[in-house]
Amino acid sequence: MSAKHSFKADNLLGSPESLRRDIRWRPKFLQRLLDTEGDVQKAASAAGIKPVHAYLARADDPDFELDWDNIRRVIDEIRADQIEAATAERAVTGSPYTKYGTKGDVVETGTIPDTTAAVTMLKAYRPARFQEKRDPTAGETIQSFTDMVRALGEERRARAALGPAPVTAEAVIDTPALPAAPPLIRSREVN
Repeated sequence: MSAKHSFKADNLLGSPESLRRDIRWRPKFLQRLLDTEGDVQKAASAAGIKPVHAYLARADDPDFELDWDNIRRVIDEIRADQIEAATAERAVTGSPYTKYGTKGDVVETGTIPDTTAAVTMLKAYRPARFQEKRDPTAGETIQSFTDMVRALGEERRARAALGPAPVTAEAVIDTPALPAAPPLIRSREVN
């Protein structure tokens, strides 16, 4: 007993022509779209329409589509500003941490510097000095000496937090060989 029904938005909301004529809801929709950071469901509800009505109007009216896209760009800028502010805050004040004891009790709390946030902010605000330099011939990233030292320090801190690693044959085989030390040259004056 299943009857075939074709779904058409026109049956629910009127013809596209009536969508073009009735534009009274659009300012309220667009304002609410901005206020809710792009939530079409909430914006449509506030404007007294269904989301499909808004999407049909968007598809039918290039000016409305442009207004909607402009609001999206504003929302993206607001979000980027919020992320930037949070990253700058972490770069300066660090990230909070809590250490727990073996019984689940809090042993220590504090903040640790967030070097990733700091490096990200420095690359953004002082790109000439902190952006990674690319070697066009090799296609590899060339890091400055201070970047390498920072990375080594982070690796050592991470390894120290894990404790000593068990020595296995695989670990010994996978360990890169150290470069040979240059020979010591002693010179004596011969008379």
